[in-house]
Amino acid sequence: MSLLPKAVVLLALVLTITALPSGPLVGKKAHGAFCHLCEDLIKDGKEAGDVELDLWLDEEIGTRCKDFGALAAECLKELKVAEKDIQEAIDKDIPEEKTCKEVKLC
Repeated sequence: MSLLPKAVVLLALVLTITALPSGPLVGKKAHGAFCHLCEDLIKDGKEAGDVELDLWLDEEIGTRCKDFGALAAECLKELKVAEKDIQEAIDKDIPEEKTCKEVKLC
Protein backbone atom coordinates (compact mmCIF):
# COMPACT_ATOMS: atom_id res chain seq x y z
CA MET A 1 0.00 0.00 0.00
CA SER A 2 1.50 3.32 -1.00
CA LEU A 3 1.70 6.35 1.25
CA LEU A 4 -1.23 8.21 -0.35
CA PRO A 5 -3.96 5.64 0.49
CA LYS A 6 -2.65 5.44 4.08
CA ALA A 7 -2.87 9.21 4.37
CA VAL A 8 -6.44 9.17 3.02
CA VAL A 9 -7.46 6.48 5.54
CA LEU A 10 -5.82 8.40 8.37
CA LEU A 11 -7.54 11.62 7.33
CA ALA A 12 -10.91 9.83 7.14
CA LEU A 13 -10.36 8.40 10.61
CA VAL A 14 -9.48 11.82 12.05
CA LEU A 15 -12.53 13.41 10.44
CA THR A 16 -14.79 10.65 11.75
CA ILE A 17 -13.48 10.98 15.29
CA THR A 18 -13.81 14.77 15.35
CA ALA A 19 -17.35 14.54 13.97
CA LEU A 20 -18.53 12.30 16.80
CA PRO A 21 -20.53 13.88 19.65
CA SER A 22 -18.65 15.20 22.63
CA GLY A 23 -17.30 12.67 25.07
CA PRO A 24 -18.45 11.91 28.60
CA LEU A 25 -16.25 14.66 30.03
CA VAL A 26 -18.41 17.30 28.41
CA GLY A 27 -21.61 15.58 29.48
CA LYS A 28 -20.58 15.83 33.12
CA LYS A 29 -19.46 19.45 33.04
CA ALA A 30 -15.87 18.39 32.52
CA HIS A 31 -15.79 16.64 35.91
CA GLY A 32 -15.45 19.93 37.79
CA ALA A 33 -12.88 21.44 35.43
CA PHE A 34 -14.77 24.74 35.57
CA CYS A 35 -14.98 24.82 39.36
CA HIS A 36 -11.80 26.83 39.92
CA LEU A 37 -12.69 29.09 37.01
CA CYS A 38 -16.05 29.86 38.59
CA GLU A 39 -14.48 30.52 41.98
CA ASP A 40 -11.71 32.67 40.48
CA LEU A 41 -14.21 34.74 38.51
CA ILE A 42 -16.13 35.53 41.68
CA LYS A 43 -12.97 36.33 43.68
CA ASP A 44 -11.57 38.53 40.91
CA GLY A 45 -14.94 40.21 40.40
CA LYS A 46 -15.07 41.15 44.07
CA GLU A 47 -11.59 42.66 43.75
CA ALA A 48 -12.26 44.38 40.42
CA GLY A 49 -13.55 47.51 42.09
CA ASP A 50 -15.70 50.01 40.27
CA VAL A 51 -16.23 48.37 36.88
CA GLU A 52 -19.25 47.70 34.72
CA LEU A 53 -19.65 44.21 36.16
CA ASP A 54 -21.76 42.64 33.43
CA LEU A 55 -19.33 43.76 30.70
CA TRP A 56 -16.30 42.75 32.77
CA LEU A 57 -17.76 39.33 33.50
CA ASP A 58 -18.77 38.71 29.89
CA GLU A 59 -15.25 39.56 28.68
CA GLU A 60 -13.55 37.52 31.41
CA ILE A 61 -15.64 34.43 30.71
CA GLY A 62 -14.73 34.59 27.03
CA THR A 63 -11.06 35.18 27.69
CA ARG A 64 -10.66 32.53 30.37
CA CYS A 65 -12.65 29.85 28.55
CA LYS A 66 -10.29 30.09 25.59
CA ASP A 67 -7.63 28.50 27.84
CA PHE A 68 -9.68 25.28 27.99
CA GLY A 69 -8.82 24.28 24.44
CA ALA A 70 -11.14 21.47 23.37
CA LEU A 71 -13.53 22.29 26.21
CA ALA A 72 -13.71 26.03 25.40
CA ALA A 73 -17.17 25.83 23.83
CA GLU A 74 -18.52 23.80 26.75
CA CYS A 75 -16.89 26.23 29.18
CA LEU A 76 -18.59 29.20 27.50
CA LYS A 77 -21.94 27.41 27.51
CA GLU A 78 -21.77 26.45 31.19
CA LEU A 79 -20.41 29.79 32.41
CA LYS A 80 -23.00 31.74 30.41
CA VAL A 81 -25.74 29.71 32.10
CA ALA A 82 -24.21 30.52 35.50
CA GLU A 83 -23.32 34.14 34.69
CA LYS A 84 -26.24 35.75 36.56
CA ASP A 85 -25.52 33.67 39.66
CA ILE A 86 -21.84 34.58 39.48
CA GLN A 87 -22.71 38.25 39.12
CA GLU A 88 -25.08 38.02 42.09
CA ALA A 89 -22.35 36.38 44.19
CA ILE A 90 -20.03 39.27 43.36
CA ASP A 91 -22.66 41.95 44.03
CA LYS A 92 -23.90 40.44 47.30
CA ASP A 93 -20.55 39.09 48.53
CA ILE A 94 -21.80 35.48 48.56
CA PRO A 95 -19.02 32.91 49.09
CA GLU A 96 -17.73 31.62 45.77
CA GLU A 97 -17.73 27.99 46.92
CA LYS A 98 -21.44 28.17 47.70
CA THR A 99 -22.39 29.75 44.40
CA CYS A 100 -20.25 27.46 42.25
CA LYS A 101 -21.71 24.38 43.95
CA GLU A 102 -25.25 25.68 43.53
CA VAL A 103 -24.75 26.15 39.79
CA LYS A 104 -23.20 22.64 39.68
CA LEU A 105 -19.77 23.72 38.48
CA CYS A 106 -18.09 22.25 41.58
